[in-house]
Order: sequence, then C-alpha cells, then structure tokens
Amino acid sequence: MSMRINVYELPQNNYYKTKLDINDEPIFLLGDVIKGEIVINDSEELLSKAKSFKIQITTNSFSKGILQATKIIETIQFSDLEKIQNVQPFEFQPLKITYPTYQSDRTNIVYFLEAIVEKSMKTITETLPIVALKADYRQSSLREMVMPINNENPSYDVSISLKSTVSSIFDSISGKITVNRADPNSITNSYIIILTEEILKNSQNNKTHEIWHCKYQIMDGTPRPGSQSPFTLQLGPMKLWTLPPANDCFIRSKILMRYVVEASDGTSQQVTQTLGLYLPNIACNRQ
Repeated sequence: MSMRINVYELPQNNYYKTKLDINDEPIFLLGDVIKGEIVINDSEELLSKAKSFKIQITTNSFSKGILQATKIIETIQFSDLEKIQNVQPFEFQPLKITYPTYQSDRTNIVYFLEAIVEKSMKTITETLPIVALKADYRQSSLREMVMPINNENPSYDVSISLKSTVSSIFDSISGKITVNRADPNSITNSYIIILTEEILKNSQNNKTHEIWHCKYQIMDGTPRPGSQSPFTLQLGPMKLWTLPPANDCFIRSKILMRYVVEASDGTSQQVTQTLGLYLPNIACNRQ
C-alpha cells in the first residue's frame, strides 16, 4: 500500500538546473504551473475508510538543522474518493511564493509536494522535494562604484572600484584596485572575499554568520604608487543563492564583497560592499 508523486518538469527551467548544480529536484519558477499525478499501487486499499485525500505545496525553514517555520502554500483536496483510480492527476494554480528555495551551510528553505491520506487511526504521506525560484527581469547596471579603504595607516592610500553595481549571479563582476600612495614595503598583501552574510530575525544580539565563497588574491607586496590592478570574478561557479527581503521570512541574507589590505606593521584595513545580485529571468534564452 503505497503511492508516488510524479511531476511534469518544464524543459525551459533546465538552464537553472545546470547553473545551480541541481540534479534531482524539479525546478519551478514563480508563476509556473505545477502539474503531475499521484500513482497509487492499490487505491481501493489505500483509500478504504479514508477521511480525506489531498496534495499540497509546503515549505519548511531550517536553521542549524532545527525547524523554524512551516507554511502550506496551496492545497488540492480530492473528493469522491470511491471514484479515484490508481492514477490521480493534479494541477496547482500558478506558483506563488514570497521567498525562494535557499541553501547554505547552516540555513535551508525547502519546498516539497506532499500527498496525504488521512484515516481515523493513521495518516499516510508521500513527499517530493522541488526547488522554487523567483527570477528577476532586471539587467546589469554599468554604473561604476568607487570604494576607498577607510585607512588609519598613513603609509598607503588604496581604493577599489566596480564597473557594475548590479549583476546576475551567473555573470561576473570586474573592477580595479588603484594605489594612490604607498610607502616602500608598507603593504604586504591584499585580497577580495565574496561572502554571504546571514542574520536570523529576532536572534539574540543580532549575531551575524558569514559564509566565505572565495578569496581572490590581488597583490603580494607593495605596488608602485599610481598602479592599477584589474580583476574579474566569475560568480556562476560559486553557486550563490539570493534571498530577496520578505517580511515573513525568518532570515535576512545578503551577498557581500570585501576588500582587505594587510600592512607590514601587522594591521589590516578593509571595505565591504553589498553586491546587487539577482537571479536572472532567462525566458528568452531557456532551452
């Protein structure tokens, strides 16, 4: 006595599977229609004396493996249980989500389909994980941003600039490091870090958690005054997950770029900038 959930995957969403390195779960975007069927091995036995039979879209939010919240997005209730055969089709309304699937080393927001048969003495369930995403029609902004190091060391003056202030998570970010002043041997090292900053809403003391995605070496040793070091970072291989702000989401998350300069006297200075990253809507390019 068992059942299985099958969904009809949308070929146009395969692009996201490749880019986000998702192998098993079907992907659906905000506004997609989820269709499928529940396959029942023995419907007469499974549904005998059943009080109800339904399928629903559910989301669970976890922090450090602890369930923080559960929300039912939509439910389809099947009637006339005596007429249900071994295959029961279903079709949800266009998908509505306030926040997307999200994955990190300590936080997860997951979506799944859940078929439920309720009887007087027990409840029988079957689940199928899915990935729910919110894509954006924005385009990359080419407005340059210059960020000087907040420097307490008078022996050097360094700044970092970005060519674009808004980028797709599948694109690259590029810019340059400019050394305006540097005494001999004043700088020993400088590098860029791409990281995600997470904070739980209403968490004690608002403690943040940082997840480093990459460390990119810019220079080793003191450069010449007036020199510039261009850089380009490919974001796609980092598998970044964006989480747009939502009032009912238990977590706040943003992706940052941090530039660090280490001096010969053992001190270091840094500047941190929030990256305007988004999941692109590639409807015109989906395959």
